[in-house]
Amino acid sequence: MIELMGPAPTFDTPLAMMAACHRRIERRLDQLMHIADRLEEPALERHAEALRVLEEVRRHFATAGVNHTQDEERTLFPMLRAMPDAALQDLLDVLLSDHQVIDAMHVELDQLCERLQKGVKPEDIIRLRALASDLKVHYDRHIRQEDEHVLPKAMALLNPVQIAQLGADMRRRRGV
Repeated sequence: MIELMGPAPTFDTPLAMMAACHRRIERRLDQLMHIADRLEEPALERHAEALRVLEEVRRHFATAGVNHTQDEERTLFPMLRAMPDAALQDLLDVLLSDHQVIDAMHVELDQLCERLQKGVKPEDIIRLRALASDLKVHYDRHIRQEDEHVLPKAMALLNPVQIAQLGADMRRRRGV
């Protein structure tokens, strides 16, 4: 696993930036897990706060989350596809499949968020809780595979030019 102690990762250390993004995803998932609890409370001011946080979580996944997935699918994974490592290739196939499943969950989350913004209904709270749990399970496994296998392999196998290209592509996707 890439450690995050020391200087903050930059586009010059793109693999560390990817690991840091995983930590942010985990924090957003933790927030998402608590929103349904807040929406069940009778105090309407708690609902307003929960819905505000829900929108922040949704926006994070729609922006930073999409950038992160593109960093993997358009740059990192293609670089690793060139490596003669059958186990790594199989893992990349699984991770790409995970992206499709997770993306579909985010579409549902977006639709659910829109309904909740119009009015909190018990059935939507139940679905939010289940969807948050499903997202957490999928992301936890996915992130663990990337942190324990993909990022260390990338660090070992990619050359400095490839690392620089990954950082440049990440910077460009973010308009920096």
